[in-house]
Formats: sequence, C-alpha cells, structure tokens
Amino acid sequence: MVWLTAPVVRHQQQQLLLEQLLLQHQQQRQHQQQPQQHQQQHQLLQLPLPLQLQLGFQ
Repeated sequence: MVWLTAPVVRHQQQQLLLEQLLLQHQQQRQHQQQPQQHQQQHQLLQLPLPLQLQLGFQ
C-alpha cells in the first residue's frame, strides 16, 4: 500500500484536492476570468478516478 508508506504525500494531495474544489467553486462564480484556475482544474481531471475517490473518503 503506497498510501500507508507515504502519509505526508497523501496529506498533501488531500490539501491539493480541497484547493482544487475551492477553485472550482470560485471558477463557477467568476466564469473562468482567470485562465490559471482553468488549467489547475484540468490537472485535477487527469487524476485517476480511484485516487480521487480515496482522497475524497479518507
């Protein structure tokens, strides 16, 4: 289990996911006025779905 051996990385990715979700909410209000937020959201979509589920439920 990679996550058991790298709790720090898991924590960092959890924080990153929370930031991404926050950016998504801001983006919906701002209607993509800032291109950087759109690029970061696209990076989130490139994550494998099981990883997103793990980060969401842990």
